[in-house]
Amino acid sequence: MKEASKYIIENLAIAVADDHDIITEGLKCILKSGHVRHVDTFHSGQALLNAIASHPYDVYVMDISLNDIDGVTLVDEIRMRHSDAHIIVNTMRLDFLALRQMVEKNVDGMLYDSERAEELFDAIESAMNGQRYFSPKLKSYLKSELTQEIPSLREIDVLKAIARGLTSKEIAEHLFISENTVEAHRKNLFFKLKARNIADLIVKAISRGYINPTEI
Repeated sequence: MKEASKYIIENLAIAVADDHDIITEGLKCILKSGHVRHVDTFHSGQALLNAIASHPYDVYVMDISLNDIDGVTLVDEIRMRHSDAHIIVNTMRLDFLALRQMVEKNVDGMLYDSERAEELFDAIESAMNGQRYFSPKLKSYLKSELTQEIPSLREIDVLKAIARGLTSKEIAEHLFISENTVEAHRKNLFFKLKARNIADLIVKAISRGYINPTEI
């Protein structure tokens, strides 16, 4: 890390949000080891949002999802309160759909939390310089996934509805689309996931992170 960058990082106010104590404390220790003077930790999205009202931070290091607020919503809520926020996602879950949503939200950095500590400082430095940062492991993972046939977000909606046992008619009514459109999405899903039947479709969707089992 260059001396000028080190000085900037040391003087940042950084918020760390994760619902696991071991993660928040671990990240705080890493940041403190880099002489960052102001680090606050939060174990819920709402606690973080409440704090921003009176004290916006320079950098937000957050999990892909917290117990009370999903990652996409939290990113939107942070930016509503702090339009210049620098947001870095730190996750231990290789959930492609959630990661892709974070990419689409233009977060400033993404880390897989088994990476070396220096990655966190690299991500912060890149964010403060107006650049996006992806840790090598996540970059490799995303590149690998993107070479496959990826369902669209609407197809993912249909996929989740299929997993819940809804018929094509019920899915059409729920998503405000025609039954023909549902059938087209269903056909695309079977092709993209190379599934033989509904059970195989759901198993493959879960294994690739398109469906969270708790949503079924």
